[in-house]
This record gives sequence, C-alpha cells and structure tokens, in this order.
Amino acid sequence: MVVPPRRATLYNWLAWLLFGCIVIPYYLASIFLYGSWLTIGIISSIILFGTFCGFICLLFSNNLIVVFSGMFSIYMMVSSTKIQKTGSKYGTGSAKKSE
Repeated sequence: MVVPPRRATLYNWLAWLLFGCIVIPYYLASIFLYGSWLTIGIISSIILFGTFCGFICLLFSNNLIVVFSGMFSIYMMVSSTKIQKTGSKYGTGSAKKSE
C-alpha cells in the first residue's frame, strides 16, 4: 500500500526553513551591526552557552541534560528581551489632575 505524501508536512518544513534561514540571520546581523556592546555581549554569550551545552549533551547523551540545558537557554533568551516598566504614570491614578 502506497501512502501519498502529505503536503502539510512539506509546508511546515518550508515555513521553518524560511524562518530559520532568512529571519534569524537578519535579526542577528542587525544586532551585531547596530546594537550596543552590552546587547552584543549578551547575545554572543547566549549563543556560546547554547553551543557549549549542545556539545556537552552530545558528549554525555543524557536526555535530562538536553531538556534542562534547552530550558535554561530559552529562559536566558527570553529574559534578555524583558522590558522594565518605568516611565509614565498614565492610568495609575496617581497622575490625576488637581483642580
């Protein structure tokens, strides 16, 4: 019995290939060209840490290490993009107009 190929799988692969080969290098190039030294250092350390963890995981071949290092790398990437909420007091009630 011959199973016809599924087109949804092909579209999924093509979408992730497009995202991985065009958008991510563009984003990284813009960071390295126009970013501050702090941002470049943080992104470089995250990339190096992820590469190091991947090498260690390949060395020991333990699934638990893979899961925790992946979770930690994602946590570091997300925490590097958090925005601190400082600035305007609009909508807090403390900036009411006194009459």
